[in-house]
Amino acid sequence: MFTAWNYLMGNPDDEENQTQQHYADDGTTVDQHDDNVDESPADAASANGGDGLRKADDDSKKPKGKFHVAALRSLKSEIGIDGQGRRSSYGNLLNAGPELCVNLFRRSTNFTALHKRLISTTPEWIVGFLESDGLEAIFDAMEAIFPKHGTSIYLAVKQLECVQCVKDVLNCRAGLEFLLQNSSQYCGQLAKALNTQNVLVKKQVLELLACLCAYSIDGYDVALDVLEAHQALVGNRHRFESLITELERSEIEPYTAIVVLLINCIVNTENELEDRLELRDEFIGLGLLKVLKPLRFSSDLNILTQLEIFEKERFEDNDMLVTPEGIDLSNPMHLFRFVSNQVSDTAQQSCFLGMLQQLLVLGDQRRQATEDEGAGEAEDRLFEAKWEIAQRMLQRIVQAQSVEDLDDACRVTVGQMKDAVRKVLNQEEERKSKE
Repeated sequence: MFTAWNYLMGNPDDEENQTQQHYADDGTTVDQHDDNVDESPADAASANGGDGLRKADDDSKKPKGKFHVAALRSLKSEIGIDGQGRRSSYGNLLNAGPELCVNLFRRSTNFTALHKRLISTTPEWIVGFLESDGLEAIFDAMEAIFPKHGTSIYLAVKQLECVQCVKDVLNCRAGLEFLLQNSSQYCGQLAKALNTQNVLVKKQVLELLACLCAYSIDGYDVALDVLEAHQALVGNRHRFESLITELERSEIEPYTAIVVLLINCIVNTENELEDRLELRDEFIGLGLLKVLKPLRFSSDLNILTQLEIFEKERFEDNDMLVTPEGIDLSNPMHLFRFVSNQVSDTAQQSCFLGMLQQLLVLGDQRRQATEDEGAGEAEDRLFEAKWEIAQRMLQRIVQAQSVEDLDDACRVTVGQMKDAVRKVLNQEEERKSKE
């Protein structure tokens, strides 16, 4: 980047012919000018006779020597590019200790030099870098280069370099552990990095989330926290909605493969069958199967591999749902008939019938809200919250093994009901504030 920008703003070879930079022990730069640059027009005239005097007078009108260098540096400074400072910080970053490296980076935000330093160092150096708030410095710089509106080629490149530096730090166990211990500080910033039009940046962030899912349970939780933070940032109704949207819009096959990879990591990392089914159904409910269907005709090997993994894990989990009685637990009609036969001619039949009647009313409320032209997202969120609360309550009751457990389950369920209602209210307030 430094070389490209210097050639864009002026030929660095021309500048260095007149100004040589030397580094002092403290890292500062000392300019040494050629003696001929400071030679006065009169001196030039005495050395070349009368013609030399006229030539010197003409040349004196041109911005040469240190005056040209100063003008060039002033121009670079005005647009935020200091050639001398960048050259100095670049050199020092590549050889600096962790604390000095962080300080130099905060002054220069030279991601190119920092990336080279991070990939060529030791785990011990990374630990020192983290202890000196190096990751915080990168995320502070990220805050400045991920604006809400507008972008440019320069910003796109800087964003990509920034996310790459984050990945460099997390490429070792110490970096991952540090992020997990301080996840509350960085989840929001990673979510902001996802909220960009730069596909390469989003690809890097999604790769990072997939790595976190595979690393540990804590990493898995952090990845979900980032997606939920992004959901709140963009105002989506579902935490995985953005992933489905990316699949629908993606025209770049490597990026598509990463999105499917992350979906597989989110679903298959869960150890419990029930949790995997719930997560997979959440994606399917957002239209995942419809989106994946045309991808089967892709020629990209990575996409086909991820599709094969998704289908394989899905069929294996569904096979585990078939009970010894031959009931397919993924089939609603099979379940209804079996439960109906179980409670038929028993005291529980009236309770089962009452539950079905309440669910019927709930579905009718949904239908009426859909037909009402004035109904909006608030009604949709309320409907979803009701189903979620009903499912959680029944799940807690089923898991209770004693009267005490049942009492605890009711208290926990009430707390979950309040959380679900509060979530709906918060989403509605966010929607109104954006309007």
